[in-house]
Amino acid sequence: AVVGLSDLSYHATVSAELAFETLGVLHGPLAELLHERRKLFLEEAPLPALLAALLEIERHTILPWMLRSSDADIALLRAFVARLEAADAACANAFADPFDCLEALSRMGWVPTVLLRSLCIWTRRALGRASTASDRGVVTAKRLCALDDACEVRGVDGDARDALNQAIRAFIVFGPPEKGEPEDTIRNSTVLPRRTVAHDTASQSLLG
Repeated sequence: AVVGLSDLSYHATVSAELAFETLGVLHGPLAELLHERRKLFLEEAPLPALLAALLEIERHTILPWMLRSSDADIALLRAFVARLEAADAACANAFADPFDCLEALSRMGWVPTVLLRSLCIWTRRALGRASTASDRGVVTAKRLCALDDACEVRGVDGDARDALNQAIRAFIVFGPPEKGEPEDTIRNSTVLPRRTVAHDTASQSLLG
């Protein structure tokens, strides 16, 4: 019965627990093993894995034959938020696209302030000269506005607020990387912004 349990996803583990319980055989070592398996996932699985499991719930992509538990779903969400809070300022670094995390938790109404603060700092770094094209491409005007609004509502201040303000200014001046722009171009670029029609018009006005 325990063969292959190490490969079970969170939702598969929950489904197995419920199935064995329905059959009246969820006791002894089997019950303990499944309980520990689920606990281990919540406490030790990478944060992106927990987010992926939450998105499966939201998107209704869990296999239809799997048994579900609202208590298990809530436990997953609470564990994810607790893990983010425990990671503190580094929590945004766990994701290739931390804005996906913010957007998902915003829809669920469970955004911890620590994520906002961490994302402010991550965003400033993503728009810095030493960033990669993949990081810079994650940041859009819409996402910056959403983060700014969320920080205003939560009263985020201090270093995190300063970092977000710097990121916004960098985005306005330099903008996101152009589609297909090589990483090295961004990483090694000078501090001068790319020229645009708006830049040229402004320059002509200044020159009279």
